[in-house]
Amino acid sequence: MAINNRGETAGFFIDQAGTNHGFLKGGGDFTPVDLPGTPFNQLLGLNERGQAAGYYQDATGQQHAYVREQDGAFLVLALPSPSSQATGISDNGTVVGFVQPSPTATTASGYMLKDGHLAVLGYPGASLTEALGVNDRGEVVGFYDDANGNAHGFVYWRGRFQAVDVPGATQTTLNGVNNEGQLVGFFQAADGNTVGTVGEPRS
Repeated sequence: MAINNRGETAGFFIDQAGTNHGFLKGGGDFTPVDLPGTPFNQLLGLNERGQAAGYYQDATGQQHAYVREQDGAFLVLALPSPSSQATGISDNGTVVGFVQPSPTATTASGYMLKDGHLAVLGYPGASLTEALGVNDRGEVVGFYDDANGNAHGFVYWRGRFQAVDVPGATQTTLNGVNNEGQLVGFFQAADGNTVGTVGEPRS
């Protein structure tokens, strides 16, 4: 789920038939959000302008990233992969997410789409990189898998990656960053429990 400073939220729910639907909630109103004619939708990101980032799944199972505008229009993103998700959107309209050869693939590349310019994000040496959040400065967060399949968080900014691991954790994922550089995510502790985390930027 996602929330903006106005208290509006975006996410998805599963109905009694087992179908995924996106939703927006603001001012007490709950609005289902589905790209017309599609059988599966999820909203994963939301900005202050009411734009939501998400994806739909077509009848063949392929996933397609989109932005749902505040006026209800959908913009399906033209990305260089058969399968894609949009997971975050900043207030200036920068979209992040990831692309895959197929929804079940064990490889993925992150991306950042800003003003029509696409940057593909691959952590050096990793076969799987997923971008999950972005702030207005263009800092991107997410995770990558190492050669042993262990997840590590990352921050990407101005063309450089920085790995972020919670000390003692076996897996770390970052899925949000605000304009102050504060990070949110979760990690798997040595005892196997999954724990949420907040990180502060170094001074």
